[in-house]
Amino acid sequence: MEVEARFRIPKGVEERIGSLGGELRRELTFVDCYYDTQNWALTLRDFWIRRRDSTWQLKYPPPLGRTGENWPIEQYAETEDEAEICQLVGEVLKAGCAEDHDVQYLMTRTGCGVFAEYTTIRKSYKFTKEENISVDLDVTNFGYEVGEIETM
Repeated sequence: MEVEARFRIPKGVEERIGSLGGELRRELTFVDCYYDTQNWALTLRDFWIRRRDSTWQLKYPPPLGRTGENWPIEQYAETEDEAEICQLVGEVLKAGCAEDHDVQYLMTRTGCGVFAEYTTIRKSYKFTKEENISVDLDVTNFGYEVGEIETM
């Protein structure tokens, strides 16, 4: 089972992580572009579609009947499968999906455009003594910073 918590990044956190045995495993930069129609048909239904670099991703409310003990209400369902994204977004926008499941084509055909775009630098740390604990630190180009600690 995965347990994670998010936190505001305090000053000196990277030094503290290092003093506790955390090692920087990777640093990557990515660009997120969020899409919607001019009347917010997706976000008003809590559907969040983005292109992270060249990968399409969708977060959406859990399927009906999947809330409760086995699926917390605050947890989103997620997919990177373009056929599934086309089907789900196509249903919300009342638009069929092309046979090749081209998400970019669906976005263009339904009038969806980018409403938010930002760059994130992510530093991922792993603790050598506790291999099941990791920490990610995300810093965006507009000043938002968030950390996430995760254990399995």
